[in-house]
Amino acid sequence: MPELQAAADARDDFDLVTVLVHGNPRRAEAAARSRNLTAPVLIDDGSLRAKFRVKRTPTTVLLDRDGRAVRMFVGAQSRDSIERALDDAN
Repeated sequence: MPELQAAADARDDFDLVTVLVHGNPRRAEAAARSRNLTAPVLIDDGSLRAKFRVKRTPTTVLLDRDGRAVRMFVGAQSRDSIERALDDAN
């Protein structure tokens, strides 16, 4: 997550939102705060997990301005890989 937060902080064409698909919401919010993450933490009711077929976490889905998935990563990603994917999507 710090890698995603750094990419979001460095760009004006990218907003970061985190979505908890399973686990304890209070722990997730506390973990985000302890890592100085400023992205909001949303709680999935299962619909996003189903829509994007999330099987493992972490999963990162890059959406375009119209909400369409343009890239999906499974597993932790480096800031560089996120930045390249954002450049490709623009």
